[in-house]
Amino acid sequence: MAMRSLWVGLFVLTLGLSGCAGAGQTEGVEADVAQKAGQAAGEKTAPPPGPQTAQVAESGKENAEADQTEKVLKRAKLARELEIARQKVRKAELALQNQRADDQAAIDKARVERELAEIKLKKFESQDAPHKLAETRLSLKNAQDNLKEQEEELEQLEMMYKEEDLADKTREIVLERGRRRLERARMSLANQQNALQILEQHTQPFELAELRSQVTQKDQALDGARRSAEAKLLEKQIDLWSAQAEVTRMEEELAELDKEPKK
Repeated sequence: MAMRSLWVGLFVLTLGLSGCAGAGQTEGVEADVAQKAGQAAGEKTAPPPGPQTAQVAESGKENAEADQTEKVLKRAKLARELEIARQKVRKAELALQNQRADDQAAIDKARVERELAEIKLKKFESQDAPHKLAETRLSLKNAQDNLKEQEEELEQLEMMYKEEDLADKTREIVLERGRRRLERARMSLANQQNALQILEQHTQPFELAELRSQVTQKDQALDGARRSAEAKLLEKQIDLWSAQAEVTRMEEELAELDKEPKK
């Protein structure tokens, strides 16, 4: 509204001057009026000077200081985390070494147990079984000989007492004693025959199968120890690689942070 009043006043003034002056003077007056009007409008619309420029500069300085402080704190935190990550790498290295030692001990133990089982099997096949079989057969032979001797002895007693004139009671006692010894010899022979049969058909085949089964089990245990060692070792190796990768990542991040220009 004020601008409109200003323009109206200037227009009236121009008309008044044009009535008193010539055409050339009128144009000069109009130009002068237009210039003054422009200056007046510029003075009216120009923003008044204030402290905004100083505030912007101060705000920029504060932001730069805040960014620098944040960068310092971030670097300090990253440095602490990097040291922890390096310690984790050391821990992973020790865990890997311990795992190698444990795995080797487990494999060695399984190998020794397998070797002992095989030695026991070979000893049974080459020594224990033949020796036990020979003893049992010898016992059977002794039982057979003893039976034969008891039969011959009883036969001799019967012949002797038949020719001699002895009381019936004494004769029966001696002959009955011989008959009892003969019966025990027959029972002993039967026991030895049964023992040999059991040994050959049951005991030794079962022991042989059991020993062979133990060797097979120890073979499987040794293979299992090797597979388990490989899996556990790989797991510890992966843990170490992961820890090393984390250290590398932090070192690169710290290097990039140090490369950033100061503001």
